[in-house]
Formats: sequence, C-alpha cells, structure tokens
Amino acid sequence: MSHIPVRRPRLARREILVGAMVAVGAAALAWTMAARQYLIEQPVRPGPNINRLDPYPIGVSVLSLVVPVALIYLFSRLVPLQKAIARTAVTPPSPRLFALLLLLQILALNYEIAIFFVNPDRVTLGLTVVIVAALLGGWRAGLGLGLVTFLIIGTRFLYFDLGGIEFFYNVYQHAAPGEFSFILGDTFLHLYLFNLLAFFPLWVGILVGLGAELLGKYRLRPVVALVLGGVIELAAGYPIALAGPDPGFHLWLLFPDALMAGIALAVTALIFRSVQADAARRRAESAELARARAEL
Repeated sequence: MSHIPVRRPRLARREILVGAMVAVGAAALAWTMAARQYLIEQPVRPGPNINRLDPYPIGVSVLSLVVPVALIYLFSRLVPLQKAIARTAVTPPSPRLFALLLLLQILALNYEIAIFFVNPDRVTLGLTVVIVAALLGGWRAGLGLGLVTFLIIGTRFLYFDLGGIEFFYNVYQHAAPGEFSFILGDTFLHLYLFNLLAFFPLWVGILVGLGAELLGKYRLRPVVALVLGGVIELAAGYPIALAGPDPGFHLWLLFPDALMAGIALAVTALIFRSVQADAARRRAESAELARARAEL
C-alpha cells in the first residue's frame, strides 16, 4: 500500500491575526515592565486623590482632542482618504494615503505636544491619528504612523528638556574619556526607547492595525470606536501615570481621558459613516445614469 501524505491544515487568517496580537501584546507588556524598572527605582502606587478634583486638566484634555478630530474631518474630504474610508476591508496604505496620514499626524501631534508642554496634564499623546490610520490601513499604517510619532515625541523631549544639539556639544566638550558614549546611550534610553509617552503609539498602532484586519467592516462602527478609544486610553495611560511624578492625580485623570478619547473616536467613526454614505450615493447615481444610457 502506497503511503499517502497527509497535508496539515493551514492556519486560518483569523488565527494568525489573533496570535500576532497576543505576541505583540506580550512584547508590549514586557517592554513596559522593563521601562518602569529603568525609570522608577522604587515604584509608588498611591490611590487617586479625590480632594484634588479639578476640572481644568479635563478641559486641557478636551482641547487636545478637538483639533485632531477637526483635522480628520477636513482631511476626510480628500480623495485618498475617502477611498480608504469607503473600503469595507482593510488594505495596505498607498503612498499617497500614507503621506496624507503622515501630514495629518504631524499637524495634530505638534498641537498636542504644544499643549502638553504648556499644561502637562495629559497622560497620553498622539494616539488618535495613529488609531485612525491603523483602522484604515491595518498594521502597516499603524506601524508607520506609530514610528513617526515615536521619533517626533522623543525629539521634542530632547530639545525641550535638554536643549538638543547644544546639550551633546557641551557634554562632548566636558565629558571624561569614555563618558560621552555612556551619556549618549543613557539619553537615548531615557528619551526614546524607555519613554512611555513616545513608545506607546508604536505598540498601539500595531495592535489596532491587527485588530482592524480582524474586525473587517465592523471596525468603523461608532460603538466599536467608542469602546476601542476608551480601552486603549486606559491601557496606555495606566503605566504612563504610574511612571509620572504624581501617579495618584494622573490615575484619577485617566477615566475622563478614556471617556473623551472614546467619544472622539466615535465622532470620527460618524464622520467616516457620512463619507461612506456619500460614496454609496455617488455609486447609486452612477449606476442609475449608466442604466439610463443603456436604455437610450
């Protein structure tokens, strides 16, 4: 009797996406623990200080979300973004779409960072446009926008906290032999690799992109966007708040931040639904016009 080889069943795409999300989530968790160990020698976890209830930081958070949503609304009138919104399935971003999302993120992120440096009451930065990019273009768009956000935030902290190139020049002039490379590496770890504010958009972009490919046509529904924004804000803001100078205050601020982030994404989903409705109406009008010409 001849031996008939038995083919192993291939993993379904859904199983691959779920496995990738679990792997990326585990890597993000391990990186977060390593970053906290590097940043905090003796972690302190006080409870929220309700006596310090202040609506002012909530107003700052609202301001930091209004402009990104307004920019998304304006950019949704452009053709590359309209085509991506009208698709039911997630497809890799075209160069024009990625360039448009990149410009959108640069404008929104610089506004958010400007507010943050004037009023440092925001726990997370730059997540709104990264999430939108990942929902439209999958993990590739999320990875690209997350990487750009990582570099922008780290570089802004470098110039704001240390003075940028002047800092390295002074260190190079006065550092002892072998000390300059150590300071350079420690600065990179502190401002880039272990900077929670800078690195979380990268993890969020990859995870949301994988989740968007898993959800398919359901990814742009307002209810999904509302839950997604709140969950991501809580998941990203919790370790950032613990690593900050006032964990109790920022932990309390997380809950209104999460609610507003969810509302901002839900409003964005409603904007996208309007774009999809316009595209469907144009397709129906084109089909009607073609049918009328065929009858003539």
